[in-house]
Amino acid sequence: MSSKKRVLVTGSNGLLGQKLTDLYLGLEDIELFATARGKNRHPKSEGFTYLEMDITSESTVNKVVSTVQPHTIIH
Repeated sequence: MSSKKRVLVTGSNGLLGQKLTDLYLGLEDIELFATARGKNRHPKSEGFTYLEMDITSESTVNKVVSTVQPHTIIH
């Protein structure tokens, strides 16, 4: 099992989400998961896992959270 902390960022297509994603990309002890509605629009497409997720869909959120099992969620 990985010793990395799993961090899930919601709204990663927005300005704040992109800045947070950039911040966490530089940390080697973090496994980063970025989520947003629609396709990934972050200029960088490597170093994190992108998952399409509509935060208003309870079933989708539950599925992503149960799959990723993040230590931290930044919403």
